[in-house]
Amino acid sequence: MKKHLHLPGEIILRFLQDNEEGIRQILTWFLNTIMEYEAQLQAGATHHERTTPRKAHRNG
Repeated sequence: MKKHLHLPGEIILRFLQDNEEGIRQILTWFLNTIMEYEAQLQAGATHHERTTPRKAHRNG
């Protein structure tokens, strides 16, 4: 599951315009990305992916 992370342009722009709000958005994006990756590792598949070795189901 090697994947390159891409910080969305609007978050970068927000950081350049307003550092405090930009930092909040960067942290939110980063933590959501980490939680999504952790869920993929737990389930053994990406969101909506059907695989034989899938270990779990996801809600939400």
